[in-house]
Amino acid sequence: MPENPTIELRAFETSNAPDLFSLIDTNRPQLAKFWWESQTNSVEDSALFIEKARVDESYTGRVTRGVWCGETLVGVGSVHSVDWELGRAALG
Repeated sequence: MPENPTIELRAFETSNAPDLFSLIDTNRPQLAKFWWESQTNSVEDSALFIEKARVDESYTGRVTRGVWCGETLVGVGSVHSVDWELGRAALG
């Protein structure tokens, strides 16, 4: 990692699927508690996740972004729900 890394949230592109799959596969023991981990077994599964997230955002406004440290994908963050009346959101 760079000495002073830049952390960014970026919209996923289908071309990010190999990076996303690698991140999940490398961290599988820590991610096993999440239902979706067992459904992510290939780069194609990651590409499908990216496409579904993009479609979901266009219909619901819920966003999913990659967390990047420089050019390395280090995580994923999503807004799962928004309660505009209470001014709250569930993040994951």
